[in-house]
Amino acid sequence: MKVIVPLAGPDFIQKGGIVKSELLYSGEEILHHILKKRSWYKDIPSENYIFIFIDDLLTRKFFNSKVTNWFPSSKAIFLSEYTKGAALTALSGLLYCDEDDQIIVDLADIDYDFFDYDSKTFLNLKQNDALGLIFHSTNPVYSYLLFDKNGNFVKSAEKKVISKNASAGTYIFGSLNCYLTALIYSISNPEANTYNNLFYICPLFNGIKENNGKVYAISVDNVVDVKVNSK
Repeated sequence: MKVIVPLAGPDFIQKGGIVKSELLYSGEEILHHILKKRSWYKDIPSENYIFIFIDDLLTRKFFNSKVTNWFPSSKAIFLSEYTKGAALTALSGLLYCDEDDQIIVDLADIDYDFFDYDSKTFLNLKQNDALGLIFHSTNPVYSYLLFDKNGNFVKSAEKKVISKNASAGTYIFGSLNCYLTALIYSISNPEANTYNNLFYICPLFNGIKENNGKVYAISVDNVVDVKVNSK
């Protein structure tokens, strides 16, 4: 299992010479607080974490002075330019993934409790399948997953309230190939899978369905959007 944390958005570098992940939340820096609270934190070694930044003196300093203390053997990728969305940013992290690795893409900007976590089930997703963590909301700032009355995945959408199943910003893909084939589908069908011409992670689930994979969802609790609860 590899954990990819894309942090290369245009708002990551804040005014005053700090990066967004250094802002405080619950008395700690956001990134450390969020990632160490994840239920799988003790199951995945630090060398399996891959952080992606825009290349800048501030982001390199943050990784070398902070992230390497929290995740001593983690890897970093520094991009020379912004990509067209988190789905493409995360793609660079696959360079460190093996073909049969399951992949967690964690945007690390939503805090939650995952009471239904079961490491054996969670870490053994079938290679063509995907899993999203969800919570109840109707706020259009989030991405959404729609399921039919039998629990079958119908579609996902970015910044469009198609259900009450908002994404908690953590996505699990059964394999490297699963992510790649889903991304190819999104790129081939941009009208239905982009928002403001950007490729987000959640719409990749449409590609999972198109390639005959299954998409599952598990609810999380005590959700806090740290994007609006940090300082």
